[in-house]
Amino acid sequence: MKDITYTLVLTVTGVERLFLAANGIKDIREIPHIKKLYDNFGKKSIEIEYLRTLHAIYSDKKKDNFEMGKHRRVIVNRMIREVKISEQKMRELLKLNSDLQPWFPELKNGIDLAISSILKMRK
Repeated sequence: MKDITYTLVLTVTGVERLFLAANGIKDIREIPHIKKLYDNFGKKSIEIEYLRTLHAIYSDKKKDNFEMGKHRRVIVNRMIREVKISEQKMRELLKLNSDLQPWFPELKNGIDLAISSILKMRK
């Protein structure tokens, strides 16, 4: 088996994978609700994908000290290190991310936790 040479596959969630397959879309940035993030925040794809993923993780868990395996902890820490945008830009992006996904209402309440967890790790 040959290793994957790109990173975005790590951050695509199940529903988005299904959407890609069902609609014959090859690039996650072309999914309508994700495309709007790129249209508004530029083409820093890995940073946007990491931030979206962290937003979903912290919105689901509702706390910043939840248990996860060592491998997942390494991935989450790596994503946090790669998110270098300002707190204000993070807040804007996560607000838009939650507005674009009304089927995931937990995102609205996860904005502050995601941002505070990222900022805490930056110190």
